[in-house]
Amino acid sequence: MYSDEKGEVSFYLHNKLNDNFDNVARIGVLLKTRGASADVAKQLGMHIASFKPVAINEAAMTEDQKALVSAECKLKDLVLEMQSYLMDPSQTVSAFCKSNGIEI
Repeated sequence: MYSDEKGEVSFYLHNKLNDNFDNVARIGVLLKTRGASADVAKQLGMHIASFKPVAINEAAMTEDQKALVSAECKLKDLVLEMQSYLMDPSQTVSAFCKSNGIEI
């Protein structure tokens, strides 16, 4: 994890391809947060790798991404903050972050 006055940058690697190489994986997530511990940042990275959101929030979506909402899936499936949190599906990612003082 890298940290400065603007926040922390961490990464999560899912499905490492080879035990001899720590930085080679099928899916990688780079995450910038404020207020997240290394453990929580890893959990958020796992969530992102699993659920594959297209945007952090609705305002960050492009017109092409918004077109997917009616065509293929629901908004809550595409937007990170609206998704059910992987580690506790009873709350959204947004609710989890707010309750833990985390900003993504």
